Amino acid sequence: MAERKDRQQMDLLAKLEFVDIDPVLIAEQLTFIEFQLYGSIEDTELLHLNWKHENPKKKKKLSPNVVKLVDRFNSVSFWVATELVMQTEIAVRAKILKKFVQLAEHLRNLNNFNGVMEIIAGLNLWSVQRLKLTWEEVGASKSAVEKLDELMENKQNYKNYRAALKGAKNPILPYLGVYLRDLTFIEEGNPNYIGKPEDGIINFEKLMLVGDVILSVKQTQENGYTFQYDSGLQEYLNKLLILPEEMLYKHSLLCENQTDPPK
Repeated sequence: MAERKDRQQMDLLAKLEFVDIDPVLIAEQLTFIEFQLYGSIEDTELLHLNWKHENPKKKKKLSPNVVKLVDRFNSVSFWVATELVMQTEIAVRAKILKKFVQLAEHLRNLNNFNGVMEIIAGLNLWSVQRLKLTWEEVGASKSAVEKLDELMENKQNYKNYRAALKGAKNPILPYLGVYLRDLTFIEEGNPNYIGKPEDGIINFEKLMLVGDVILSVKQTQENGYTFQYDSGLQEYLNKLLILPEEMLYKHSLLCENQTDPPK
């Protein structure tokens, strides 16, 4: 009986479009998916810039969950843009744009900062930003986007985001990109040894800085979200329609016949 109900739900969702689905439910299931990846990140994945290894196979072996979450981030961002530029009617595009803003706000309410950044990144792609006529139709939603932009902007080393993260209560899904950025600065800006390597004097200050970042990750991994698993929405969110950047731009030109180059 339960299996039949799940199949019926999946069949129903297969016929739905993003604009038809409650953004609260999407926010919950999106968070469910991504926290599983975030919660699976092991300490060793964050050492020695393993996630940036020049060999793709080695990178996936050394930092599998970091790579998966980064890939997921990019997929969701491009999905946002794809959903928008695939719509030829400006009224429908504006409705979808408002819905994505609502989704980002719900993600913020869930303390899913990684998800907020995914949506903002998608809305900031040039193929979406150039849709001036669409943006003119969204009214107050534009102000909401500006507030979220301000929250996640990289000014003063992500000052606003760091303050929000510090004041948030568990469960939390941090924006992984800031942790990776911090680790990169630590690794590249500090030597492994004090003086000559052959002297063997380990730079313990560097180890402590790396340890502090990893500890922050571990602390936010401890308390996960308790949403009920929705097989239909999970199926939908794991099979997102994504166009490559070149195709996004071509569709964007078709949406609004503006040929001005990116500034």
